[in-house]
Amino acid sequence: WLDRMIGKYGSRPIGVEVYIRKAGLLFGDGMKRYADALRVCEEGISRYASQKRVNELKNMRESLLQPALRASAPNLAYPGSEIELKATYRNLEAFTLNIYRTDFSEMPRETVDLSEKDFYKKHATLLISARFSLGAWEEEKVYLTSDSIFRIKAPDAPGVYVWQVIAEGKEQPTDAALVSVSRLRTLTLPLPGNKMEVVVLDGMSGHPV
Repeated sequence: WLDRMIGKYGSRPIGVEVYIRKAGLLFGDGMKRYADALRVCEEGISRYASQKRVNELKNMRESLLQPALRASAPNLAYPGSEIELKATYRNLEAFTLNIYRTDFSEMPRETVDLSEKDFYKKHATLLISARFSLGAWEEEKVYLTSDSIFRIKAPDAPGVYVWQVIAEGKEQPTDAALVSVSRLRTLTLPLPGNKMEVVVLDGMSGHPV
């Protein structure tokens, strides 16, 4: 019905409202309609360039074209083991992964602001910096959100580390988190009398230490 409205009111200034409505519905309908939403934005911007409301379409177009990157990884790893870094991204060709060793003897109980540059100057040393390509984009999929898993090797030495991802073309990290690299794991067993037993195990073999 919006296409009929465009046909009826497209030549009038109010037509921009129909384009805003249509683009918004396509944008909100999920990532499979992003290319359609962008096409509607471009068409509306071209037709109503002098209208103030066309800024709504311009803002929506910017949102569609904005690179996006989110990443996550386990916060505990065995020395030298393989870690899965899960990345969700859109409009992005590559990102950089940085791994820092901190001077923490254990995982901090209080929240650490990993976006502060002073933290890295005072508490961290860069160990690894690697660029990961996300592959060539297909034109019809450029606006879609994709998921990939990247397997990276945990540091060999036990300690507390920071992993950090930076989207291509950006200076500030998109995501960062602390990870504890340790050979030890703890297993808590309930005992009678409201007591508990804590068993320390090797994280790889599962054998008691």
